[in-house]
Amino acid sequence: MSKGTNWLDARGLFLDDPVEGKQRETRPFPVQLEFPYPHESLLSYVARVGTENGRDYLDQVLRISFPGQLIGCSLPFSGIDLEPLSQLLNVPLDILRAKLYTGPSNAASPRQVAWLNGQEIPRKCLSTGRRRIAPMSVAEHGYHRSIWDVLPLTCCVETGEKLIDRCVCGRILTWGKNNLQNCGDPACRFDLRETIASFVEPEQLRQIRVLASLYSPNVKEQQAARRQIPAELSDLSSAELLELIILFAVARSDPIGSIARRRRMSLCNGNFVSWTTEELVAGIEIVLGFPAKFDELLDMMIERAPERPGRWSCEKYVGVLIELTEQKPFSVRVVNKFRSYIPDALNRRSSVTLNTKVKTREPKYLHDTISITEACKRYRLYGLNYNRISKLTKVPGFVKTPGGLARMPGVPVLLDARQVGGAVQRFWDLVSFSNAALEMGLSVTNLRRIISDGFLSYADGPEVALCWRGKSSIRPASYLYRSRIKALFEQIEAKARKLMQPVHLVNGVAKVPDGTYLGLKAVLEGKISVGVDTNQTSAVHRLLVEESEFRSYAYSKVPKGVCGDTITLQMATEILKLRWSVARELLERSGIYIEKNGGRKSVKSRRVRRVDVLRIAEAYISEEAAAEFLSTFPGRVGRRVSRLGVRPILILEKSGAVFYDRHEIFRKCECVFARLEASRAGISVPSWRRRVPVGRRERRNGR
Repeated sequence: MSKGTNWLDARGLFLDDPVEGKQRETRPFPVQLEFPYPHESLLSYVARVGTENGRDYLDQVLRISFPGQLIGCSLPFSGIDLEPLSQLLNVPLDILRAKLYTGPSNAASPRQVAWLNGQEIPRKCLSTGRRRIAPMSVAEHGYHRSIWDVLPLTCCVETGEKLIDRCVCGRILTWGKNNLQNCGDPACRFDLRETIASFVEPEQLRQIRVLASLYSPNVKEQQAARRQIPAELSDLSSAELLELIILFAVARSDPIGSIARRRRMSLCNGNFVSWTTEELVAGIEIVLGFPAKFDELLDMMIERAPERPGRWSCEKYVGVLIELTEQKPFSVRVVNKFRSYIPDALNRRSSVTLNTKVKTREPKYLHDTISITEACKRYRLYGLNYNRISKLTKVPGFVKTPGGLARMPGVPVLLDARQVGGAVQRFWDLVSFSNAALEMGLSVTNLRRIISDGFLSYADGPEVALCWRGKSSIRPASYLYRSRIKALFEQIEAKARKLMQPVHLVNGVAKVPDGTYLGLKAVLEGKISVGVDTNQTSAVHRLLVEESEFRSYAYSKVPKGVCGDTITLQMATEILKLRWSVARELLERSGIYIEKNGGRKSVKSRRVRRVDVLRIAEAYISEEAAAEFLSTFPGRVGRRVSRLGVRPILILEKSGAVFYDRHEIFRKCECVFARLEASRAGISVPSWRRRVPVGRRERRNGR
């Protein structure tokens, strides 16, 4: 390739840029299109430009601007910098940003909302997972409209044609391929523009256009749609109005409310498979005709009240509409608007008689109290039912009802509200014994021993009563506090440092009984050094220890004079990290007794004392292990460590294996590594103390 030629590679970058570290600019596509249409979605424009430039898949276009990132159809929600895409498409950055479904940078909303043409919309009601299209509109205009991504809308607001998201072959339409006219199945390739269209009624289309105009890119159309909203609901945002439309539609289609709550929750989570045009129009009519249409809906709900279970309360009369007075499903403005409106509307109807009693002066013992039923409603998100909360009545100090009244029939048992709230908060921090062992990465036996040593403690507060489901006595020893476990391991990791030869604690380096427990106990007591492996998630699996230090500690814990604990020669080779023939010669040279088995058993099955193998492993380090530690070849170990004053202490005759003093190798090399780390960190080292690290001189001379 010549110096003056700039060819575009697969990622859309200049191939002849010789400057390393310089941010390469994205070259525009050779075939350019006009700016996106006002109603066109961002994915549609990217797909059309990609098709004109020979890119069949959407990812082929996005990887040019965003290499190494998997964005796909989530591009409108990603909120990433669109500058590379703007250069590739040769479109101003402001135009592309206006097509995003993310809000402005200064928009701080606790609710999960997206933004379409500057208007809020519930996040789950806007989706690009499927490519919903109107065949006739695509055939006429050739692009995809952003309003089609609004899941509650069932038709094209221009032609009234019902939207489709599947081909006639049954394949779901997605944004995988850039071709907007054909099915993405290679075996089908059906022209979607030839799909037989079905339309909604003209009156239904008129109602739907009011909702669609709220999200129109034309500001005048938005203002005209806002003027059709009743004054009582004019202060609500577009997202809040859409949530009301969904609730009113569900209540209208299911006045009894057998599945209304679950269906409304399913719709708010983005599942609009069972959603119909009739329900959408019914919800829009109630919002536009508020409050008259809403009163008609209330009359219908009251008429079907006898078919609902429960007592004659406000919820029994209004059914699923009671959610308008709850804080969780709707915003504060919606709740404040309907919290007083619904009870007042019921009181205006003579046929409605709420089961209420005249309030009297409350006794002193009723202050800061809560009944079991009210506690169940307040803490239902914690998974607490009536049976669990009733266990608190057996805990001293929780019941505030006087003893004489508590034994009278019909008098509810009142609990201390503050103590109940505190117990529930601590209950949320509890974890069962088996789950705690699983989360920590310990066996049940080792966790029980850690608790018996005093490093952790069982939960013994009144919150344990909320965990017990049975009718028998409570067992406090079955639960622990998750926060205390987290604090314990945070305290351990705060002491972590960089290790010379790190190994995981759970690997059982010492090969002794209860190796994991001994190592964890030594770390908790501060007797051995500890490191952290950030790639692990389990608390115990994150801990690293120094191999030699851990082996020495484990060897010191083996009782002296223990002869019965023996291992096979094969296991001894695993501890020494040697070939079995070299390990056998090393043990014989060191005077270790190897038991001989009778019969024709393998030589590797001969047994030696574990304590002798641990002593040898702690004293010697092989030339191969030293080479791995120094990041070099085994043949260069002797020449390099000789500069540090280290000489071999043992050379085997048969195998020729060379061994060094393990502690001397680590002690001498640690000083060199410390100077190397200091120089990398930019810390000045005096010239008379500066030394070339091991292996640096050979690389410098080109050897």
